[in-house]
Amino acid sequence: MKKKRLIVVLLVAFLAVTLSGCNSKLSITQTGSTAKISCKGASSGSMIDSQEYSVGKDRVVTIESSLDSGSLQIEFVQIYIPYSEDNDDNWVELGTVATVTVGPGAKENVELPADDYILRVTTIGETTGTVKVSVNKK
Repeated sequence: MKKKRLIVVLLVAFLAVTLSGCNSKLSITQTGSTAKISCKGASSGSMIDSQEYSVGKDRVVTIESSLDSGSLQIEFVQIYIPYSEDNDDNWVELGTVATVTVGPGAKENVELPADDYILRVTTIGETTGTVKVSVNKK
């Protein structure tokens, strides 16, 4: 009986990880005000969200593509972060403020209101390469 429970628990855990959007072919790493989106043959329609991404007053977001193939749709989703001592990753989505699609070699500047965002990234076509998203002074 204990073995059966263990197998069920492991199966549920496996399905949760599989269905949660974990995709080693698409990742985001963030350092300060810079996010690097990496794609390694990510299939079309793959999605990933960043952690909190802040844009200050008098700043512009620069998107620089080093993609070899495919495109990325990047949504800037405005979020509200309620104060909570227990959970730093608890936010409420307020809506998409801007959407930018970039392909190989693209460079875009996006002006956003000063606020907190998450980046919601979706691949268009099989996508390989990197995209750098950074906040800079105007």
